[in-house]
Amino acid sequence: VRLSGEKLLHVSALSCLVEVRGDLSVDDTQVTVLSLPLLTLVGGDVSVTGNEALTTLTLSAVTSIAGDFSVSDNEALTGFDVSNLAESCGMVTFNGHPNIEQLNFPVLVTAGGLNVGNNELLTDVNALVLQTVKGDFTIGNQALVADLSFPALTTVDGTVTLVFMETLVDISFPVLQTAGGMYINSLELPTSLLFPALTSVTEDLWI
Repeated sequence: VRLSGEKLLHVSALSCLVEVRGDLSVDDTQVTVLSLPLLTLVGGDVSVTGNEALTTLTLSAVTSIAGDFSVSDNEALTGFDVSNLAESCGMVTFNGHPNIEQLNFPVLVTAGGLNVGNNELLTDVNALVLQTVKGDFTIGNQALVADLSFPALTTVDGTVTLVFMETLVDISFPVLQTAGGMYINSLELPTSLLFPALTSVTEDLWI
């Protein structure tokens, strides 16, 4: 399913959609509300990008995405609901939203990667049951995030990157055991680091 173009204003005709076996993309439209309340599974990638009028994105029934999940550069976005997403086999990207204040993945357990950045008003990134990231884990350019805690995360196969976060004072990964690499840099304030279970970094460790 691919929707694009500045003349597209509504997607209510898709409100009964339950499953997409391939990709789902909504890019560069004038849609203000994207709500697919019955959609549970996506067999490919999900892309919601460059929709300058989009204020609300609701994929509240989606439990699994087989590919990448990219939400980027939707400048008016203030509401984001993926409250049942447990697994994204590809990279989860959330970038370029100047008006969003909280980012919540309440039941996300496994992700192929995580990339969060350039969301100017964002204060909280919550993924409290996230256990495994199979690729890179990156959070950067988030000036208002003061605390980062991932209490269930045990494994990051790629590199953990935390950079350019002017107010960050607490970093807590209490059960993280292995990481492919670690890069923590360009933090403005004295910062507490908690990695008490970390036993293996297979590549570079740079703090």
